[in-house]
Amino acid sequence: MKETLNQGHYSEVLDRLYIMISNIEDYLLEHPLVQSSTDLEDLIFSAQAKLAQAYQSVNMLDDHLTINSLISDDQYTVTYSSDLPEYTEPTLG
Repeated sequence: MKETLNQGHYSEVLDRLYIMISNIEDYLLEHPLVQSSTDLEDLIFSAQAKLAQAYQSVNMLDDHLTINSLISDDQYTVTYSSDLPEYTEPTLG
């Protein structure tokens, strides 16, 4: 049975994504082996960037839910597109 989403689900996913992003930074990107290999560092950084993109996507969905729950008057219409902005992966400098 599919569970009905509530505000807490968004907060939980944002928290878990934040923890994963932070762990990658603290325990992988700062590791001497990873820092010694540009190819490995790039791969791990790309994974972290994808998680950051997911974080932003969930945040946008959460904003949509919050806006809709605050508007109860029929004179207001909120439209939402499921199309997320295109993500550009940062480059290592």
